[in-house]
Amino acid sequence: MSSPSSSANATPTRIHNPIDAAFTEIRSSPFFLGSTSILQRVQWDRGNSGIDTLVQKPPDGDDNAPRSEAILSWIGQLDSSEFWLYICGGWNNTTGPLHKAKARAIVVPGTRYTSIRTVWPTLTNNVAALQKACQTHGAQPVTLLKKDGIQIRHILFDHPQKIDEPDYTDTETATESATSAADEPFAMQNWTCRNEVAQAALEELVAGGEYEGCILPAYTESGDLIPPRDYEARLRGAYVLVKAAMSHQYIKSETKDNWYLDIRELHVVKPPPPTPASPAKRTTKQILDDAKGKKKQRT
Repeated sequence: MSSPSSSANATPTRIHNPIDAAFTEIRSSPFFLGSTSILQRVQWDRGNSGIDTLVQKPPDGDDNAPRSEAILSWIGQLDSSEFWLYICGGWNNTTGPLHKAKARAIVVPGTRYTSIRTVWPTLTNNVAALQKACQTHGAQPVTLLKKDGIQIRHILFDHPQKIDEPDYTDTETATESATSAADEPFAMQNWTCRNEVAQAALEELVAGGEYEGCILPAYTESGDLIPPRDYEARLRGAYVLVKAAMSHQYIKSETKDNWYLDIRELHVVKPPPPTPASPAKRTTKQILDDAKGKKKQRT
């Protein structure tokens, strides 16, 4: 049995903070978006297809070295009010065909963690500087900075025969690892859209066989790939580690500069709070019976 004095001097158990642990991991990354030196480690690669891609700066300034996509990483909260990371992107037939739809969200600093809020100004300044380094004279900028957050996106559908953008990735994508079995929750034919119009359009895409669905590479705290049906429950309002690739496109017909941060991976660091249970619905008879019982008690 330990003495009272030894118990009093015992070191208190440290409570594990997943946010601090994740920050410790990504701060050492050369492409941490909150780094003060990241601008010296990346450069824009001008693409022939009209898409400019942010790549790693080659060692020793060797312009002939192979280009590698720069995967930017940071931690933030997925804003609940601007969450559209659904399997259909919230498409409702007002923004072009479904196969061109994108799923989007805005990553904000949140209010709970000082480690995130402290680095956020540096992070957003870096995004602004990267946009400025690749802009078209006279074009209207469509910035990634929305309110106090940063917009990210996910391309929902791919045309297997269409290759019009450079591919700097050398890892297997989440889409390639998902099977197309009839009972597989990741299979495109089993996706459930948010409205009937989108569901009907999705069924047409499946029947046509021209496009394949791209699974969102989003993972739980334990590293499991999140099924499409669970995107909202597991991601909306969650604190996540974001890994994204940045690109730029000048749309000549609109005289606009567009920048994109395409999700390469999302890892839940702290899940969203559970949704409060809805109160049980009561029938009219139950309400009337309850009222009668209270009336009898008063008499």
